[in-house]
Amino acid sequence: MLKELFDSVASRQPEALALIDGPVRLSYADLLVRSGRFARYLVEQAGVRRGDYIAVCLPNCWEYVAGFFAAAGIGAVWVPIHPQWRNRELAWLAGRLPLRALITNSLLEQAWSEAAVLPPAVVRIDDPAFQNALLAPAAPLAASPSAPDELAVCLTTSGTTGRPRVVLRTHAIVLSSALNISAALGVQPGDRVLSAVPFHHGGGLVGCMLVSLLSGATAVVLPAFHPAAAEAAVAEERIQIMMGSPFMYSMLLESNATRASFASVQSTYSFGAPMAPETMRRLDERLGLRVRQAYGTTETGIISIQSSGTPFQPGLVGHPLASTVVHILDESGHRLGPGCPGEVAVGGPGVVAGYFDEPELNRELFRDGFFRPGDLGWLDESGALILCGRSKLVINVGGVKVDPGEVENVLLELPAVRDCTVYGLSAAPQGEIVAANIAVRPGCELSRQAVVAHCRLRLAEFKIPRRIEFVDAIPVDITGKKPKPWAAPPNPSHPA
Repeated sequence: MLKELFDSVASRQPEALALIDGPVRLSYADLLVRSGRFARYLVEQAGVRRGDYIAVCLPNCWEYVAGFFAAAGIGAVWVPIHPQWRNRELAWLAGRLPLRALITNSLLEQAWSEAAVLPPAVVRIDDPAFQNALLAPAAPLAASPSAPDELAVCLTTSGTTGRPRVVLRTHAIVLSSALNISAALGVQPGDRVLSAVPFHHGGGLVGCMLVSLLSGATAVVLPAFHPAAAEAAVAEERIQIMMGSPFMYSMLLESNATRASFASVQSTYSFGAPMAPETMRRLDERLGLRVRQAYGTTETGIISIQSSGTPFQPGLVGHPLASTVVHILDESGHRLGPGCPGEVAVGGPGVVAGYFDEPELNRELFRDGFFRPGDLGWLDESGALILCGRSKLVINVGGVKVDPGEVENVLLELPAVRDCTVYGLSAAPQGEIVAANIAVRPGCELSRQAVVAHCRLRLAEFKIPRRIEFVDAIPVDITGKKPKPWAAPPNPSHPA
């Protein structure tokens, strides 16, 4: 389905510009051919077949885009991996999914080698032989149709179980999410969309890359977000649509960015974490960016987006997108009316059926066709959703979710650690940082440097505690739970 729609868009406007990646500028016809050659390489050189899982560990680049459509055309399953993942996380993934191939570059391959989890086939995009294969005049491999219920993407997400979880998205689910966002933002053929959100993130993959290319727009790709580079790309390429996280927009405010650079921008939205109304006001006043807050999860894709011109209101995330249904439930699971706060439940064709191989968790969180992301809120009289808190603990680091339990498990591997608790601390502009309180065993010594070094071998950089406090003991409440020492209640979570 995904490859067929892309092929259809490309056939209608073959000469239109599909992608800009630095000096590389590809028309839809160019990208179509390169994705076909990529598919041939995967089949003939990596032995990939329909249903195989392909791990992808890369920064944003045109090869990432061509590879995605190549995999979709073969019927393989795309598994985006955060480039900062290390031994523990990579070993968990390799033990969870039967990976057939890894698409990466020579530098990022090193972490996989150190973890001893390299799949049978490795495709290095900086290998001259691979680049020659994509540029050579060999005939592209023809795509084979995919059924709506065939797997297209496996995303990983953190929760409250002490480890990541695998979210399975079919072609129909991914397509529904991309088309919903495109319709809500009014993306048109020829629009230029800034694609700076990492493609390993669901928001970057679907909300930036696929929304652009399945709408006939031009994706302007940045390998990483830097304020000066983003400002230059917006100004030089006349970007009309910007997508990003509050952290990214806050970085723009802290830079020397000027209002004139963003004169071409017509639509701006933010996802991954809640944005403070004050930040929205500053972006509007200083840069002319009227940011619309979006809300979503890895399990659902984008759920809702603020309408244009709505006031800056804490927690307001707008009306649910087309075909998305939001209910507010009480503690017994009964539906509540407008204005009544409760637990958010989300249904519709963009919601996954459950996590991979997690039957107990699926029974808890996926009920009657609805997913419960752990957010609290209410619907106003117009049907707009306002979020007011979280029922589950999660740390939001620049729009990327960290499970405190996962970090605690790593800390407890240290022989000197008797007990610990991990929590989030507010730290503008990135939202929160990971903090840890550690109780050391009597007679043992432990330094912050040793803790960080231990974590760095096992966790992605963004999961490593930035603030570490050594305490005599970790308190527990009457139920045996460890209270998290927040200075204020946690913010609503938006893990799109």
